[in-house]
Amino acid sequence: MTICLTKGPKNSGGKYFGEVSVREALNRSLNTVAWQVLTDIGVDKGISYLGKMHFVGLSNMDNGNSSMSIGGFTEGARVVDMAKGYSVLANQGKYSNKTCITSIKSQYDGEIYKGSPADERIFTEDTAYMVTDVLKGTLDKPYGTGSGLGIGVPAAGKTGTTNSSKDTWFCGYTRYYTTAIWVGYDTPRAMPGVYGKTYSGKMWHDFMAEINKDLPPLDWDMPSTVSAYNVDSRGEKTDQETGNKDLFSSVAEAAAMADSKKWKDEEARKQQEAQSQMNQAAQDAARQTQEQAAASLQSLIAEFNGLDHRDSSTDEKITTAKTYLEQLNGTETYDSLKQALDDAVNRVLALPKQDDSSKPQEIGPGMTKPRETTAPVFPGDSDPQTGVQLAPDQGMMTPRQKRWDQEWIKRG
Repeated sequence: MTICLTKGPKNSGGKYFGEVSVREALNRSLNTVAWQVLTDIGVDKGISYLGKMHFVGLSNMDNGNSSMSIGGFTEGARVVDMAKGYSVLANQGKYSNKTCITSIKSQYDGEIYKGSPADERIFTEDTAYMVTDVLKGTLDKPYGTGSGLGIGVPAAGKTGTTNSSKDTWFCGYTRYYTTAIWVGYDTPRAMPGVYGKTYSGKMWHDFMAEINKDLPPLDWDMPSTVSAYNVDSRGEKTDQETGNKDLFSSVAEAAAMADSKKWKDEEARKQQEAQSQMNQAAQDAARQTQEQAAASLQSLIAEFNGLDHRDSSTDEKITTAKTYLEQLNGTETYDSLKQALDDAVNRVLALPKQDDSSKPQEIGPGMTKPRETTAPVFPGDSDPQTGVQLAPDQGMMTPRQKRWDQEWIKRG
């Protein structure tokens, strides 16, 4: 996988290795890859496995906490919980809460505790086997963080070191025993030069070598659903002989395909839902536009039916009304409004057309020229504007006025 993070942890020593397999990343204890894997599967899903394994130190504050990928528990982790967690991998994916106490009896109440509760399935057998196979590399790979801590029998494990080496861990297991070692102070303080491989790792090595030395060196049995295949540089299956093999689970692949189908179905559902919402929004917008067009058209029809003459603006309004009608094409109101508009237009076209020159003429901003009158004004009448009596040479001289004026002169 390719690591490209803009936030999150750094690797120990600030080292980065580009594109690496998850197997190599785990053996090298690369924080960046652990962070990305937990982000990919979901923090809450990852934490749910710790809940199934009864980790006591879990807190509500750990919900959504991505630092859990590198052991960032809010309340820390008990050594016994870490040992039980790794024992799940050693025990083919089953959690066991067995203790050395098999029964407690009271002389008054009889048996009040019976041990040996049933094991709980946490991981599939395939998953437990393949993770164990990866964790073997911590001990036997030259780049493994626990290189050199092998004990002569099949074993798997993991180192752990917090910032400033305030806490150092080594947790590992064989077919027979699981041991977790923690080195640190009750009140945390830096321990320069101390790492998971040093004190914790050496203590784990010495103790596990001793308790496993007389036992048959048994390895874990590979499930029938796990197979080794040639892989390319990216860890993908290939038919070519590459010299590199890795494990693949038919159970995990089937589950991944099912999850992929579910994911694709979910994505398709989301896309359909988004498209449906877009269509609904478009329909709502179209409906609103049609409602506005219908209201505007009805207003124009009412205006047409109330006219007693027409002018140039009437033709413009008829064109606008027809545009509104086209927007309603295909709707339930189209036919009725079309008939109403046709009737109104026919009525308007039959009305006399009035010349627009009869309107007041604008002669300046906010000023209009008074409309001239054609009514005759005779000498001796009063000026309609001022009320002053006009002399014979004043006023507006129409032909009739001129004839009257000439007759007046003769008589005078």
